[in-house]
Amino acid sequence: MAEAKHPLRIGILIDRWDPSRGGAEAALAELAEGLEARGHAVLAFAAEGPAKGRPAQERWRRVRPAWSLGRSRGEKLLARALDEAAREAGCDVRIGLRHLFETDLWWPHGGCHRATLRALGKPLRGRHRVFVELEARMARSARRVACVSRLVLEEVLAEYPELRGRAVLVGSALDLERFHPRERATSGAALRASLGIGADEPLIGFSARQPRTKGLSVLLESFRALRAAGSGATLLVAGSAVRAEEHVRVLREVDPVAFAAACDLVCLPTLRDTFGRVVAEALACGTPVVTTARAGAAELLARPEQGRVLGDPRDTAALTEALAEGLALRPGRELVREAALACGRETWLDRMEALCRECAAGSNSDSPRSRSIA
Repeated sequence: MAEAKHPLRIGILIDRWDPSRGGAEAALAELAEGLEARGHAVLAFAAEGPAKGRPAQERWRRVRPAWSLGRSRGEKLLARALDEAAREAGCDVRIGLRHLFETDLWWPHGGCHRATLRALGKPLRGRHRVFVELEARMARSARRVACVSRLVLEEVLAEYPELRGRAVLVGSALDLERFHPRERATSGAALRASLGIGADEPLIGFSARQPRTKGLSVLLESFRALRAAGSGATLLVAGSAVRAEEHVRVLREVDPVAFAAACDLVCLPTLRDTFGRVVAEALACGTPVVTTARAGAAELLARPEQGRVLGDPRDTAALTEALAEGLALRPGRELVREAALACGRETWLDRMEALCRECAAGSNSDSPRSRSIA
């Protein structure tokens, strides 16, 4: 008989634990829920956490580092305090995202810090130097590195060539039953009706918490050009508190399923996005996408009917053309959905659970580990 696999005690180490912020925190919460459903115990160690009463607070353990004068020193003290808290709690494996001295499983959901600075045109100075230093130590210590996209995998290997063999592509998870083309006739139709948009009126969607880095300004310029050329489209901007303008509707909060299903085209002309969950959600609902090569999820687009990937996120003329073409295509939603089928949640959990077990068993245990705070 096959030997039963014992449950693990898994620690998630992060500076702030609040899944409601979306992004990496939301993905971590999904991982925690999935691993707990498989019998593992998962704790989140962070200096800040969610408000009382939220489900995510149940697994949060507050970590209070020693007081320090200066943010750089404070970041290092927090890194050490997080590690010590996880060890004291008896964690078999530690999953770390950023700002740590060491980890067992590094999950660079946001990519490499130096690459992020380059993409956003920010200098390497101040606290960013500390973040790069800590990241380099994490890279040396990690037994495995879980990369959310090929973009991140290539970025990690370019920055830390010694991780070849330890860094693997795990992808991202999506509930393919929840995000489905059938939602077009239900939640999608309800959202359009609430906005006063008819079933046959073209609707372009943009959703992001950080509209500047996700390319909203370029999209607005292209959308104005599209309207000037005679398009009757409406632009729905979700997740961002921005000023509405003519033919642009703004919703600070919206159900992501309804959003993805209601739109005829979703656009994410991002400057920097290591995955771009909104892209996968739209595709799963059968909605074509226009994005850029700087979105990790762009790798999902395999057929022209599923959308377009632009090389330059600042090329408004190319974006305007892509929007017009995308609205004119109207492909079958099941054909578009095929692009997202690789994002199945259980397959992703299988990969992450296997990596956790490898780390807990001490594979690649010769990874050097630093104990110095200085």
